Amino acid sequence: MSSDLKFTIHIFSPDNFPELISLNTEYQHQYPKAELVNEETLLSPVYEGGKNIICALDNAGKLAGYIPLSPHLTQDARTPHLIWTNMVISPALVNNRHLRDLLLEQAKNRAKEVTKSTYGHPARMCFQHHVSEVEAIEYVISKGAVYGDSVLRMVRDISDDVELIPAPRTIEIKYWKMETEAELNDYVVARNEAFPGMPIAEADWSHFLVSVVGNSGTTVAAFDGDKLVGALSAYWSEDENQRLAKAAGWTENVFVLA
Repeated sequence: MSSDLKFTIHIFSPDNFPELISLNTEYQHQYPKAELVNEETLLSPVYEGGKNIICALDNAGKLAGYIPLSPHLTQDARTPHLIWTNMVISPALVNNRHLRDLLLEQAKNRAKEVTKSTYGHPARMCFQHHVSEVEAIEYVISKGAVYGDSVLRMVRDISDDVELIPAPRTIEIKYWKMETEAELNDYVVARNEAFPGMPIAEADWSHFLVSVVGNSGTTVAAFDGDKLVGALSAYWSEDENQRLAKAAGWTENVFVLA
């Protein structure tokens, strides 16, 4: 692909959907473990109907790259807002720094719009890339980003017996589908207490339950009386298992309250 293309920037629309999925396939062929937005997450309220997914079309009208923004706005003024993102550029595009600059500038502008109602509140843009995405990592470092945290993906073979540790006497462990608005609120309140720096909204969590856990899994919850004191999401992801060539159950969103 030529390096002298001109690009048009606009927010994501349903018309871009087939090309975005095609670009993801192309990108994951190059970087098999990259974490990308998929068909289900595209519908999440966190992307505000496409406003938080910035796309770049080349002068032939083809999607050349995009950058999604997942804002987590905190209530505590001492805890910065987090705007999670990653930049996806077509591997066929050589000398792509100009495009990266365009997308980053648009992403920064959008992040300012999202956080403008809390003027003066600190905010951070957090890039999440797999270690194999060397070019993307080197680019954001060149723009002043610094390494923060690593996300560990841990695996446990369950073909052997798993030792079961009994819960404390006052704790009840149960599978929990969260079928009422009150239950959903209880979960969001408890999780946001555990992770005040990465709060979720009820609409975002409701979408996750329907699209992932609701389809193939459940929440494993711990209650002390009526109070939720811990939880994790457990589900089956056929797409991830096919991509990674593994038969696995998945757990995430793990938290325990003191």
